[in-house]
Amino acid sequence: MARAGLPDPSVERAWTPSALRTRLNSVAADRCDRTIPGLRRVVPLAGKRKTPKRRAVTTAAPVLDDLPELREARALWVRNDLFGALAKFERAVRDHPRHVRALADASRAYGAMYDFRRAEEMLERLVGLGRNNGHILHLAGQSYRLLRRPEAAMRCFREALAGRSPTSDSHLELGLLLERLNRLDEALDQAESRLRAQPKDPEGTFLKARIERRQGKFESASLALQSVTNTGSAHWLTRARAHAELAALFDERGAYAEAWEAMLAGKRVLAPYAKSAREHRERLVPALLKLTETVTREQLAAWREGPASESPRLALLTGLPRSGTTRGIPASPARCHVRRRPIHPLPPVGDRQFPPPVSAPRHRLRAPTR
Repeated sequence: MARAGLPDPSVERAWTPSALRTRLNSVAADRCDRTIPGLRRVVPLAGKRKTPKRRAVTTAAPVLDDLPELREARALWVRNDLFGALAKFERAVRDHPRHVRALADASRAYGAMYDFRRAEEMLERLVGLGRNNGHILHLAGQSYRLLRRPEAAMRCFREALAGRSPTSDSHLELGLLLERLNRLDEALDQAESRLRAQPKDPEGTFLKARIERRQGKFESASLALQSVTNTGSAHWLTRARAHAELAALFDERGAYAEAWEAMLAGKRVLAPYAKSAREHRERLVPALLKLTETVTREQLAAWREGPASESPRLALLTGLPRSGTTRGIPASPARCHVRRRPIHPLPPVGDRQFPPPVSAPRHRLRAPTR
């Protein structure tokens, strides 16, 4: 005869091991309830010991969305409150250390203020976040390009194309840099890769046409540039640049009337967007005038009479384009190098929060000798 609560072996039933363990556990629970009123707990009498699950160690993913403080910083930047904008960019990076856009925007702002050490520190952090992420590496490459670091930019674009989720924009950016370095065959390969991914793309077509013009392929370059100028979906700046490139092509071939018409067509494309350029000029000119008013004759005399140095010193002359700021510099006997660079390089088409480019000639002058 079976004991109380245990299965009766005389009953014809196939007790499996799992069913038997469940039955024994329920019997133990009933005995516990009768022994200690108000307490119910299950004491397993048989079965496998459960091992605790290990918690997976995860790393927070990089954040790609925008932030309110970043929008405020960009608004300050456009209003020419550069130091206020830098403070907000810095705070955004401190509060959100893995935020992709915060690192990118802050690095570009520091680069525009010539604080290249701080800008490159943030870009190194950005590249660390974007290992094998094509979009983040592409963003880092763009930022390096704006900092005039072409080798680092090309390295990021190549890694972006070799990693996960590559974007054809990296082909375009890489082709632009290679074309500027006069590596035309490599640049053409990148332009064609872009067009294979996005056929009839205006940006890729424009890049390929400009390279072909420099290679002497005038007929194919002319046809491609005309197709860009007639593409209504192309960005207005791309169409204006295509007209300017056509003007240069006609000028090289001696077709001066056609070159003039192409240049005027490009001006007509730019005219509807002149308001933003005028507004930026109206914000910038008072700051430049205020800067000139703070420089006194005594300061100029102290600089001129200061100790002579054999090593060249860097001088930054800032001014609006075509304003005559650098008219007399090439004739100066103290001048050893002159190169014009934009102080705020034009950002990519999809990121228009930064102001338009302003000419900032860079001159390396020899120290005056007594």
